[in-house]
Formats: sequence, structure tokens, C-alpha cells
Amino acid sequence: MSSFADRLAATLRRCAVAAALLAVAGLLLLTAAGFAISALHLLLAAELSEPAAAAVTAGALLLLALAVALAAAAVLRRRDRPPPAKSASARAGAPLVPPIALPGGPWERLLIAAVAGVAIGASPEVRRELVRLLRQELEGR
Repeated sequence: MSSFADRLAATLRRCAVAAALLAVAGLLLLTAAGFAISALHLLLAAELSEPAAAAVTAGALLLLALAVALAAAAVLRRRDRPPPAKSASARAGAPLVPPIALPGGPWERLLIAAVAGVAIGASPEVRRELVRLLRQELEGR
């Protein structure tokens, strides 16, 4: 076996041991939470009736679940990025690139755009020249 394979195997073993230890820690945490909930119920049962203590304990757990769910929703909520800063000419409403009148109908224009896209994507020289021309155009405004 190569040294890379040995290091990979050792890393995978360490990851497996760490995952097993984290699973045990998670089970212990769940057990502790269960005992804490039971202690809350017993504490409330000393002051309230059994059904009332169970209702208060369930209500507290529901509020905790709601808080966790709201936190998850906040994490998953898509944050809109601010729009990129616009140049003075763009803010004034002027287009960055002047419109180009292409000949033909919509399908011919689509074909021209597709060929141009392939050419730009396939050739680094074409991309560099296009960037140079766009910079020149933008600096000239």
C-alpha cells in the first residue's frame, strides 16, 4: 500500500471513531434532556395537579420546539444580496452596451446568439478581446 492509502485509511478510522463518539454523546444528551423534562414535571406536580403539570411541561416543550423551528426557518431563509453598485451612466438610465440591431427573425437572432455564446465560451482569445472592448466602452462613457 502506498503512503497516501495508509494516511487515507488512518483518517477514515479516526473519522469513524469520532462519529461513534459523537453518536454516544448525542444519546447521552438526549437522556439528560429526558431527565430534565421529568424533573420539571415532578417539580410542577408538587405544586399543581398531575394533568396540569403534564400540560405545563408539554407547553414548555412546544414553545421550545417552536423556537427551534423558527431558528431553522431563519437559517434556511434566502437572504437577498444587495444589487451590485451601478456606474453613474447606468444609474442615469443609459444602457451599458448600446443595443445591436441583428438581422432576421427571432430564430435567426437566437442562432446568432448561440454561435456567439459558443465562440466566447470556447476561445480564451475571444473572451479577452470582448472584455477589452467592454472596458474600453465603459471607460469612454
